[in-house]
Amino acid sequence: MKKFTTTVALLATLMIAGAQGRAVKLKDYQREISRAGVTVVEYWAPWCGNCQAFKPAYNSAKRALGSRVRFLELNVESVDDVESTFGLKYGLPTLILFKNGAEIAKLPGGGSTQEVINWVKKNL
Repeated sequence: MKKFTTTVALLATLMIAGAQGRAVKLKDYQREISRAGVTVVEYWAPWCGNCQAFKPAYNSAKRALGSRVRFLELNVESVDDVESTFGLKYGLPTLILFKNGAEIAKLPGGGSTQEVINWVKKNL
């Protein structure tokens, strides 16, 4: 029951990033990452200094890539074991790129705007 409760709390914090983020309901999470096309999910936490420092580069990359890529942001603060739940061995922030619902690549630690753009383009 604890894992289910944690999952519900976690997925309730999934935000579709755009000009105005909006919460995605639990039943919509799998559909959002499984949609046709490319989805990049940023795994972050509000207490993570590196996550806060990465935000400007991440937001610039979102603007530069425009409508070719869907960006989601997931606050993992309520997850007990981030590594086993999402395979995030290298900490936060981490980006995971999904293509047509399949995990294609991970970018741990963020990076500069250009590094994120190059990483996404390389994995399109």
